[in-house]
Amino acid sequence: MDTLKDVIKQYFDDGFTYLEIVEMLRIRNGMTTTLPKLKYFFRKNGWKKRALAAVRNAEETVRQAVRDQLNGSSQGLGYRRIHRILTNNGIVCRREDVRKFILEFDREGVDLRRKRRLHRRKYVTRGPNYVWHVDGHDKLKPFGFSIHGCIDGYSRKIIWLEVGRTNKVPEVIGKYYLDAVSSYGCPRYLKVDDGTEHALIEPFHISIRNLDTDEETALNSFSIITSPQNQRIEAYWSILKRDKIGWWKRFFEDLTDLDLYAHDPVIVECIRFCFMALIRKDLESIKNDWNVHIISKSKNRGPRGRPDTMYYLPHLFESQSYSIDVEQEELQDLYVASEFNIPDVSEEFKEFARITMTSNGYQSMPNNVSDALDLYIFLLQQIENHS
Repeated sequence: MDTLKDVIKQYFDDGFTYLEIVEMLRIRNGMTTTLPKLKYFFRKNGWKKRALAAVRNAEETVRQAVRDQLNGSSQGLGYRRIHRILTNNGIVCRREDVRKFILEFDREGVDLRRKRRLHRRKYVTRGPNYVWHVDGHDKLKPFGFSIHGCIDGYSRKIIWLEVGRTNKVPEVIGKYYLDAVSSYGCPRYLKVDDGTEHALIEPFHISIRNLDTDEETALNSFSIITSPQNQRIEAYWSILKRDKIGWWKRFFEDLTDLDLYAHDPVIVECIRFCFMALIRKDLESIKNDWNVHIISKSKNRGPRGRPDTMYYLPHLFESQSYSIDVEQEELQDLYVASEFNIPDVSEEFKEFARITMTSNGYQSMPNNVSDALDLYIFLLQQIENHS
């Protein structure tokens, strides 16, 4: 079990502010402390933390003041004029900051008005766990790796980000959903795109929601929507492509160009055997990093902050969690329906690889890309020798 020091150190390393750490300890860890005690704890352990909260709050005050001016009669004024108005109202700020915020808030509006187009629809949801967005990501599918994810609509916290040999089997997606409900509770709404892979989470979700008594239960709580409507998860996929997954795609494309990969069932098994664990590790790292990074506020994307902060501490953003608690016993029958294990690699190939590796001095599975590539090329040679 992690000690208090371990828990605080993790929040410190993730960049949370003093206030966020105090609230996270209370909400997530059941540990009570105060700001003075926490700051003393930091000094005692020699940890130095910049006072991010004060800086951010001041910036937010200026940002909101500029937004208010642009929503009123000052809309057509320049940044120097608005800066003077803010100064006269007792808001001390840099003129450059005012200019930056005007560009942030008004540039799109000016362009849209010039083109006589409508404003983009704003995404609005009440709070964390009010709606989850679910979808599959197939950019690595040509190489044998299928990704599936879920994101909370309010906080943009990634609920799950998984990889396996398929994301089209309903039992696989059903287990992702049940594991998430077991950890976080049940969301009020679930939005998915049309696909047979979501055939099980629909009855799962409706069954769980029927245990509650609010007016949003049953069929109204599950929606099949088009990809453009599923904007939260679709927007995240565009970000994921620029992250490590984009690198993996280029890596496998290079293997293809070098004639080291082909759509042959045995070769697909081989590439999964060598690289699946590394991709899964990268996805876990991507998920964890995303959930503690700061999302900038904009007109169409909701509140500003860290996904974990907005998810676990919604009261700091004048919101609340809409999660519905579910007893573990109530999930057991549903877990039985999703008991359909699909291994990453077939038992036959794992046995072949184990025997081949043991007889050639391989002691363990690789833990980095270079070693995994060496093993992959070695196994390809052995496959060719046996064919």
